[in-house]
Amino acid sequence: MLYNAQKGVIMSEYQIAALNEDQFNKVQTIEEELDLHVLALEPGLEFAQLSPDQLEKVKKLEQELGLTLVVYKI
Repeated sequence: MLYNAQKGVIMSEYQIAALNEDQFNKVQTIEEELDLHVLALEPGLEFAQLSPDQLEKVKKLEQELGLTLVVYKI
């Protein structure tokens, strides 16, 4: 979700992927192999390359808000 401060609107900029059974099984397998969780999104989301200072700001805000933030280009 994206909040536009000027318009006061929340917009969805990405979509959680709708997986078929084969895709689901492959994602589940890699989660088990890596012992990590995987969030599958529809194509088109380009993650931002953050400088160390930018990354530190994001981490600080995550801690303050108690959230996990995903930073990407629009």
